[in-house]
Amino acid sequence: MRACKYMIATLNGLLPFLYLSQAAVSDVSTGDVIDSKNWEKAEGLLPESILDWVKKGQWVIEIKDLNFDLGEYYADFAVEAREKNRGKYDVGPDNGIVDVHTGRPPESIVGLPFPWIDPNDPKAAVKIMNNNHYLQYIVGDVRANFGLVWVGRSGFEREVGCLWNQAAMDGWPGARERGNPLRIEKYATLLVLKPFDVAGTAVMLWRYLEADKLDSTFGYIPAVRRVRRMSPANRSDAYVGSDATVDDANGYDGKVTAF
Repeated sequence: MRACKYMIATLNGLLPFLYLSQAAVSDVSTGDVIDSKNWEKAEGLLPESILDWVKKGQWVIEIKDLNFDLGEYYADFAVEAREKNRGKYDVGPDNGIVDVHTGRPPESIVGLPFPWIDPNDPKAAVKIMNNNHYLQYIVGDVRANFGLVWVGRSGFEREVGCLWNQAAMDGWPGARERGNPLRIEKYATLLVLKPFDVAGTAVMLWRYLEADKLDSTFGYIPAVRRVRRMSPANRSDAYVGSDATVDDANGYDGKVTAF
């Protein structure tokens, strides 16, 4: 028998940002357990493919409150920025972040730009995705190893080991100590470490703070020993033969204004 998969759904905290109507969520409350016997309660709240797993008994969903202390996860400056940034920034006509007092892009941002979002704001989705990006930046520079694993009907098939390096040029206090004349949002490189047939494949990204300035992306292929300029759209192409893409990182790692 296939083991059931359990998902702890924090719908009480997330539903307002998903634009779900009150009628759709009125039958779901904290403490509910949704399974194959009462899957109808989740109808309209989940993608059809996931709802189908619930119907078949492959997923059981527990509805719980989102309870955690931000101070346990964020640096002190990011917690303080929740109040300092309240109402300080907005989204302009081009979906770029602007200072509400000047109507222009800010010189720099510390913390999340939109710590409080009205679920009825027509730009709420854009603000949420900007926060999603800045969550990466408030921790400063990042160096992380990760792996892509292929799993097929017969089990494990292949694994690719990678190294991600990212220099955050905004979002944390240390970024203000750096000169940033090119108005860079972040620099990043993605390097394949193994296996040998794709090792050395690399992608380099420069992302700009200006809303209308596209990413500068370059790729290196060891087999041809050449660096080539890539279209930003290439970041949504399959990566080293997998079903994943570079833009899949952190939910969506593309430029928000280009989405």
